[in-house]
Amino acid sequence: MVLTAEILDGPQHPVEVRFVALADVARIAHLRLSAAAKPALAVPGGLPAGSVLDVFTVEGFRRLGVARSLWSLACDTADTEHWAFQPRHSASRTLEGERYAKAVGGFVPPLAGGRYVECSDVVDPSSALWRGRLHLDSEAARG
Repeated sequence: MVLTAEILDGPQHPVEVRFVALADVARIAHLRLSAAAKPALAVPGGLPAGSVLDVFTVEGFRRLGVARSLWSLACDTADTEHWAFQPRHSASRTLEGERYAKAVGGFVPPLAGGRYVECSDVVDPSSALWRGRLHLDSEAARG
């Protein structure tokens, strides 16, 4: 398994970071973080930089620590690259997101509106133009 980080650049600065797990050449999991504060209807005041936007693992690779490895990589990368933000769990999350947040650790904020959100759409990893691909393949990052 190879773990990598993809940075989505906006007009003036990066807007999103996606940590991806690859098995052979197939994407098997991703963890998306906001790289800048982001408005959100479900969260009063919006999402701060570093907020988890989405985490997904392909069936067959779940419960094997892949998403946990992505969280660890995100935290380690934020430290080593001296990012202005640290990964943080969102106040807007699904029930599965709640379980993930509690499993990987870190501060888990109260739910926005006091309830879970429904997962209504799946992000297609090939739908956006991704630039600034940074490959992070180390023994510590392997699952």
